[in-house]
Amino acid sequence: MTVSYKQISNIVDQWSDNLPFPTGFQKHRRDIVQNTYLQFLTALTTLGFTKNEIEAATGGLYNLVERRLDAIYRSGLVILKLGGSAPLHDR
Repeated sequence: MTVSYKQISNIVDQWSDNLPFPTGFQKHRRDIVQNTYLQFLTALTTLGFTKNEIEAATGGLYNLVERRLDAIYRSGLVILKLGGSAPLHDR
């Protein structure tokens, strides 16, 4: 893995760790995933990475964002069912 691929992977990991629980995810799933993907892509290209580098480093940024948001949504539902609280974010 080249240095830029490792940097991209680390950045995406950090950003996706800080994604909020997406309220309305079931109804607006496609829009939420698309908007998050575009935010990540725009930010990474602004940092100087090419789209090809980003896609190669992440194995497909859109699919990665989609999987991460799905996981956040599912784990947030479990937390809420157990009586805890999850930080909510309306999109």
